[in-house]
Amino acid sequence: MTTDTLPSAEELLAYPLHTITEMHGFPGLHDRFVAEVALLPEVGQDMVMRAAGLALELHRDDKRDREPYVNHIMRVATRGMSINHFGIKDPPFITGLLLHDTVEDHARELGGVNPEDQEGALTTIDELFGQDVEGLVRALTNPIASKGDRLRAYQEHVMDLMNNGEWRPVIGKLSDLFDNPLSLPYGRRERKVRAARRYAPVWVNVEEAVERSSLPLTPEAREYARNNARKGRAIMTAILRSNDQDPDAFFNKYR
Repeated sequence: MTTDTLPSAEELLAYPLHTITEMHGFPGLHDRFVAEVALLPEVGQDMVMRAAGLALELHRDDKRDREPYVNHIMRVATRGMSINHFGIKDPPFITGLLLHDTVEDHARELGGVNPEDQEGALTTIDELFGQDVEGLVRALTNPIASKGDRLRAYQEHVMDLMNNGEWRPVIGKLSDLFDNPLSLPYGRRERKVRAARRYAPVWVNVEEAVERSSLPLTPEAREYARNNARKGRAIMTAILRSNDQDPDAFFNKYR
């Protein structure tokens, strides 16, 4: 990774997000994010940047496999608004993407009385950014579950989200999910297998969701979503087969 001389904003806007991650790390991802924010409606740019500052502060010490967690936050938000991806130029939506893991991971720092006080944290989100943002963060926050039930609770939560009648939670979760299986080639082997077993059972729901006519996607954005759904399935299939796992047993777990 090199961060000595970052590419221009025009270059970063054209580069794949994982290329930026590998070559320039967080500084490159942050510059790409800022370049994308400049293309949002001006009236909402301040809110998005305030949310970015809060998210980066809360997640500053968090790790995700072999990278800082803030890389994931930058990619998810950028994927949501980039014309090369979902292309949603809605500031409250992008604000919610930036904050999508804050309540789950940092409820106490957001004003909760303890690490599991999601309602207290969501009240703070509402006060800072409004009801639309709070509603999206609420929808994207994983439910609290006991250790033995967390995987099933997560998978059921994702399946419910993919069937949500409102487009923001669906596209928001797609942006999050596309950063997970599609990141696996860059991760450690043990994480790859664990993650493939986590995401494969919900992938049929993902593939169905990208075809929903109610999602406000351009033809280019929908094709992007289809391609990523196909790539995610191919990556997880290869990982599971390479580790003597039957992919169909996971992809069809809830069918």
